[in-house]
Amino acid sequence: MTRPRLRLVLLAALAACAVVAITLAPAKVTDAICSLAGAGLRALAEVLVAHGLLVDVAVLAVSALVAHQLVKRVVAFIVARVSGRPADVRMIMKIVKAVIVVVVLLLLVNKFYRIEALLVALGAFTGLFLGWALQQPITGIAAWIFVNVKRPFRIGDRIYLPSLGLVGDVIDVGIFHTVLNQVGGTVGSEEASGRIVLVPNSLFFSSTIINYTYAASEERSYILDEVVVRLSFDSDWDVAERILVRAAEEVTRDIVEETGVRPYVRAELWDYGIIMRLRYYTRAKDRVVIAHEITKRIVKEFQRDDRVDFAIPFIYSFRLGEAMKRVRGARPLAPEPSRAHALPDLSAKPALERGREGEQ
Repeated sequence: MTRPRLRLVLLAALAACAVVAITLAPAKVTDAICSLAGAGLRALAEVLVAHGLLVDVAVLAVSALVAHQLVKRVVAFIVARVSGRPADVRMIMKIVKAVIVVVVLLLLVNKFYRIEALLVALGAFTGLFLGWALQQPITGIAAWIFVNVKRPFRIGDRIYLPSLGLVGDVIDVGIFHTVLNQVGGTVGSEEASGRIVLVPNSLFFSSTIINYTYAASEERSYILDEVVVRLSFDSDWDVAERILVRAAEEVTRDIVEETGVRPYVRAELWDYGIIMRLRYYTRAKDRVVIAHEITKRIVKEFQRDDRVDFAIPFIYSFRLGEAMKRVRGARPLAPEPSRAHALPDLSAKPALERGREGEQ
């Protein structure tokens, strides 16, 4: 490399360092760096004029601007045809602008130095840098291949990622990201919310995946679900259990025929009642709808039958409890089964009020 060309390369490097320093330097030294950069750029311009390269630089700059505008118009036309948004054009043009700048710089460097030798010199450093920077993308590509070959889930499946606390329906499996339609999130039940979530594929190598619909088809993907009913102690256990099982059988009749498993009840004691858990198989993506229909039938049956009732908490003070005992007299505190769900005696209201006044 001749001495003038070496000087030109050094001035270009000095200008680039000045631009980086202006970006990172504190405000107090920015003016000094700007003046130094201006001097470097003036010297660079003098060298370009001396070697007759100013015309080449101007041609490259104009060509880059024309290419940028042409590509921008083409991209805007294509995005409009596919019903895209203006933001899509801006994002694509950022990549195009970066490519144009790199090409122009390489062409300028090629004027003074063989670009093949430069690429060989930078190859080792570039490979080391890319190996560190592209670790996650390369892992994502490997995970993409794994998902498409092993198929732990498919497009249309509903999956749950415990590490993210995320449930979603798979919309697409890309090279770097898997696209999910979030289930829940904005609502309190397992229904698709329409929020699109991008999950890095590399996460699938180190995270547990729970697939709701791993069966051969979504229509035959069944999971166990339950509806919880809190029953009062004075309710008829057998009647309540029949109501619960019948409601589930009516709603899930086709599922029972397919699986051969009938709904059943599991119960446990509670502070002020009995917890009855109605369990049945349901379609994974219709879980909320089926539970809604079963709950509606149970509530209506309980309202029609006086032998069963829901348990609700009732809190009162000791003095109020004593006043209620005096009002009831010799009657037992717990109502008789035949009157368990009768309307309250309105004639006892004044006496209760007198009991509260006695507390004051």
